[in-house]
Amino acid sequence: MKDETFIQRLKKELPIWTHKGWVKKENQQHILNYVTHKTVPETNTLTFTFAWMGVILLSAGIITFFAANWGGINKITKLSILFGSLWLAYGLSYFFFHKRKFLEFDLKAAHLFLFLGLILFGANIWLIAQIYHIDAHYPNGVLIWSLAALVTAYLMRSPPALITSILLATLWTAMETFDFLRSVHWSFLALWILFLYPCIQWQWRISLHIALLSLLLWSFFIIGLYVVDLFVVQVYFLGALSVFLLGRILINYPLTHLIASTVQRYSAFAATFALFIPTFPLNITKERGLFFDIVPSAGYLNTLMAILLCVGLMIWLRKQPKPSFNRIAFILGLGLFCFLCLLMFINLILGSHIENHKGMIALGYNLIFFTGLGWIIYIGYHSHERFLINLGFVFFALAILARYFDTFWTLFNRSFFFITGGLLFTVGSYYFEKHRRKLTESIEEEDIK
Repeated sequence: MKDETFIQRLKKELPIWTHKGWVKKENQQHILNYVTHKTVPETNTLTFTFAWMGVILLSAGIITFFAANWGGINKITKLSILFGSLWLAYGLSYFFFHKRKFLEFDLKAAHLFLFLGLILFGANIWLIAQIYHIDAHYPNGVLIWSLAALVTAYLMRSPPALITSILLATLWTAMETFDFLRSVHWSFLALWILFLYPCIQWQWRISLHIALLSLLLWSFFIIGLYVVDLFVVQVYFLGALSVFLLGRILINYPLTHLIASTVQRYSAFAATFALFIPTFPLNITKERGLFFDIVPSAGYLNTLMAILLCVGLMIWLRKQPKPSFNRIAFILGLGLFCFLCLLMFINLILGSHIENHKGMIALGYNLIFFTGLGWIIYIGYHSHERFLINLGFVFFALAILARYFDTFWTLFNRSFFFITGGLLFTVGSYYFEKHRRKLTESIEEEDIK
């Protein structure tokens, strides 16, 4: 089966490889011909898409059947159907995993039936609990289901099983956070760490993306619980920035090189998003804190530790044999970060009086935010990372939009407000897109040289 996306990307990469001496010029066409005409055992993507849909519908059908006929089925029949369908799915998965003529089709079919078995395993937990009227802490059922999927992923090296475990863990932490704890669910992190090993060891990129999205969602739960607390937003920003800097370091090691760029992208988004929040004056009141409710001094201690961690990572990054930042970017970033730390300490000193100065605090964060976006675009250009350039331009446009609405809404007549806004955003979008494309195209030209 031909992979058109891979072929098109290969056509763009081959001239760069030739210029760098990795591939001889006369071999370019031979490589393209081989990839274009290479035949592999056909596995139609559409076929397996329908197969996955069929598995999901089959699982839903089994659960719906029990729901509709629950009262008319005796216990033995219920248990027989539940365990019979479960072991049938696992048996078919085992069959395709151990076929003599093992093809790509067999591997996908094996993972497909393994996924069906995991769905039925979860259904069995709830249905058996209902049969025997087990009254328990119901998020624990989702936790057991997630752990079973995680063990399956480790034993069978199944990416779908790991993705299932991640999604269930996210559901578990959402239940615990909003239905019971109403505070930070730290136990999720202990489970989430277990997702990293297969992603790193077996280079499961899709699973890594989903795991990082799950971590982002968990962190958004925290902001949702403490949205009025500036201290929480600051710690969130510092944590995301620390992970980003750590990713810049890990990219120098072979074992973590492939995942480091992915980690950097998610942490860069999280840090930029966190810094965007306090640019709104209404979001920087300080009524309660993540640690202030327990021990008041813990707020100062954790903030200080987070700042020292980030500074230490930046110094360590600077001492690397091949630093990811050039000298100018490093100095600018360090100066910007020191100014941000000063503003954070001012926030802590103000304490309960911060609401009296929220306009000035918001102004300080806006200055830091817009300067930081320029720094992101700068290092994205010099390190040839299109994602950072695009991230900077997207958040710059969002910030301009936000400042326009929260500043000029009450100053302009409504008609002038929309006319001015329409002209501003029409011209501004063209200007931003033009410069974004110019930067990304210059990166491609430098890669070819």
